[in-house]
Amino acid sequence: MGGKKYRDRMNRAKQMATATAAIVPPPSPVQRPPAPSHTCYELDTETTLADKLARAIDAFKDDIRRNIGLWAAIEFGSDSIALVAAAMREDAKAQLAIVMTGTQHVSSPENTKVSELALYQKNPGAELWIGMDDVQY
Repeated sequence: MGGKKYRDRMNRAKQMATATAAIVPPPSPVQRPPAPSHTCYELDTETTLADKLARAIDAFKDDIRRNIGLWAAIEFGSDSIALVAAAMREDAKAQLAIVMTGTQHVSSPENTKVSELALYQKNPGAELWIGMDDVQY
Protein backbone atom coordinates (compact mmCIF):
# COMPACT_ATOMS: atom_id res chain seq x y z
CA MET A 1 0.00 0.00 0.00
CA GLY A 2 1.28 3.39 -0.90
CA GLY A 3 2.03 6.07 1.60
CA LYS A 4 -0.40 8.69 0.33
CA LYS A 5 -3.49 6.43 0.42
CA TYR A 6 -2.55 5.22 3.84
CA ARG A 7 -2.17 8.80 5.16
CA ASP A 8 -5.54 9.78 3.65
CA ARG A 9 -7.27 6.88 5.37
CA MET A 10 -5.58 7.69 8.67
CA ASN A 11 -6.53 11.36 8.40
CA ARG A 12 -10.17 10.46 7.68
CA ALA A 13 -10.20 8.06 10.64
CA LYS A 14 -8.80 10.78 12.92
CA GLN A 15 -11.33 13.30 11.64
CA MET A 16 -14.18 10.89 12.27
CA ALA A 17 -12.88 10.13 15.78
CA THR A 18 -12.60 13.81 16.69
CA ALA A 19 -15.99 14.61 15.13
CA THR A 20 -17.81 11.93 17.10
CA ALA A 21 -15.94 12.85 20.28
CA ALA A 22 -16.86 16.51 19.82
CA ILE A 23 -20.58 15.76 19.66
CA VAL A 24 -21.82 15.95 23.20
CA PRO A 25 -25.32 14.63 23.75
CA PRO A 26 -27.67 17.34 24.96
CA PRO A 27 -28.40 17.20 28.67
CA SER A 28 -31.70 15.58 29.52
CA PRO A 29 -34.30 17.89 31.00
CA VAL A 30 -34.55 17.85 34.76
CA GLN A 31 -37.59 15.88 35.90
CA ARG A 32 -39.42 17.65 38.67
CA PRO A 33 -41.86 15.74 40.85
CA PRO A 34 -45.50 16.57 40.18
CA ALA A 35 -47.03 19.26 42.32
CA PRO A 36 -49.26 17.96 45.11
CA SER A 37 -52.96 18.11 44.34
CA HIS A 38 -53.68 19.64 47.72
CA THR A 39 -51.81 20.92 50.71
CA CYS A 40 -51.61 19.28 54.11
CA TYR A 41 -54.20 21.50 55.74
CA GLU A 42 -56.75 20.54 53.05
CA LEU A 43 -56.50 16.80 53.72
CA ASP A 44 -59.52 15.17 55.27
CA THR A 45 -59.04 13.86 58.74
CA GLU A 46 -60.47 10.58 59.93
CA THR A 47 -63.32 12.40 61.64
CA THR A 48 -64.36 14.38 58.56
CA LEU A 49 -64.18 11.26 56.40
CA ALA A 50 -66.37 9.40 58.89
CA ASP A 51 -68.86 12.27 58.85
CA LYS A 52 -68.95 12.27 55.04
CA LEU A 53 -69.48 8.50 55.01
CA ALA A 54 -72.27 8.74 57.60
CA ARG A 55 -74.05 11.44 55.59
CA ALA A 56 -73.73 9.42 52.38
CA ILE A 57 -75.08 6.25 54.05
CA ASP A 58 -78.01 8.17 55.55
CA ALA A 59 -78.82 9.66 52.13
CA PHE A 60 -78.68 6.22 50.48
CA LYS A 61 -80.87 4.70 53.18
CA ASP A 62 -83.46 7.47 52.83
CA ASP A 63 -83.55 7.01 49.07
CA ILE A 64 -83.89 3.22 49.31
CA ARG A 65 -86.54 3.51 52.03
CA ARG A 66 -88.55 5.98 49.92
CA ASN A 67 -88.40 3.87 46.73
CA ILE A 68 -89.12 0.50 48.35
CA GLY A 69 -91.83 1.99 50.59
CA LEU A 70 -93.55 3.48 47.56
CA TRP A 71 -93.29 0.18 45.67
CA ALA A 72 -94.70 -1.80 48.61
CA ALA A 73 -97.57 0.67 49.05
CA ILE A 74 -98.50 0.44 45.37
CA GLU A 75 -98.05 -3.32 45.12
CA PHE A 76 -99.52 -4.50 48.43
CA GLY A 77 -101.17 -1.50 50.08
CA SER A 78 -101.62 -2.27 53.77
CA ASP A 79 -101.83 -6.05 53.26
CA SER A 80 -98.85 -7.27 55.29
CA ILE A 81 -99.85 -10.92 54.81
CA ALA A 82 -99.49 -10.56 51.03
CA LEU A 83 -96.13 -8.86 51.54
CA VAL A 84 -94.87 -11.72 53.72
CA ALA A 85 -96.22 -14.28 51.22
CA ALA A 86 -94.37 -12.55 48.37
CA ALA A 87 -91.18 -12.47 50.44
CA MET A 88 -91.50 -16.18 51.19
CA ARG A 89 -91.94 -16.78 47.44
CA GLU A 90 -88.44 -15.29 47.09
CA ASP A 91 -89.50 -11.85 45.84
CA ALA A 92 -86.34 -9.81 46.44
CA LYS A 93 -88.12 -6.45 46.76
CA ALA A 94 -90.65 -7.84 49.23
CA GLN A 95 -87.80 -9.31 51.27
CA LEU A 96 -86.03 -5.96 51.27
CA ALA A 97 -89.23 -4.17 52.31
CA ILE A 98 -89.62 -6.49 55.31
CA VAL A 99 -85.93 -6.33 56.26
CA MET A 100 -86.09 -2.51 56.11
CA THR A 101 -89.21 -2.05 58.17
CA GLY A 102 -88.38 -4.73 60.71
CA THR A 103 -91.31 -5.62 62.93
CA GLN A 104 -93.25 -2.47 62.02
CA HIS A 105 -95.64 -4.29 59.66
CA VAL A 106 -95.02 -7.98 60.41
CA SER A 107 -94.55 -10.05 63.54
CA SER A 108 -91.10 -10.79 64.88
CA PRO A 109 -91.01 -14.50 63.87
CA GLU A 110 -92.05 -13.64 60.31
CA ASN A 111 -89.45 -10.89 60.15
CA THR A 112 -86.77 -13.31 61.34
CA LYS A 113 -87.79 -15.96 58.77
CA VAL A 114 -87.78 -13.50 55.90
CA SER A 115 -84.44 -11.96 56.98
CA GLU A 116 -82.81 -15.38 57.21
CA LEU A 117 -84.27 -16.39 53.84
CA ALA A 118 -82.99 -13.17 52.23
CA LEU A 119 -79.50 -13.76 53.60
CA TYR A 120 -79.56 -17.43 52.61
CA GLN A 121 -80.52 -16.48 49.05
CA LYS A 122 -77.87 -13.75 49.04
CA ASN A 123 -80.40 -11.04 48.25
CA PRO A 124 -78.08 -8.10 47.41
CA GLY A 125 -80.57 -5.44 48.45
CA ALA A 126 -81.14 -7.01 51.85
CA GLU A 127 -77.41 -7.58 52.35
CA LEU A 128 -76.68 -3.96 51.46
CA TRP A 129 -79.40 -2.71 53.81
CA ILE A 130 -78.16 -4.84 56.71
CA GLY A 131 -74.59 -3.72 56.04
CA MET A 132 -75.55 -0.05 55.98
CA ASP A 133 -77.65 -0.51 59.08
CA ASP A 134 -74.70 -2.01 60.95
CA VAL A 135 -72.35 0.92 60.30
CA GLN A 136 -71.19 2.47 63.54
CA TYR A 137 -70.63 6.24 63.49
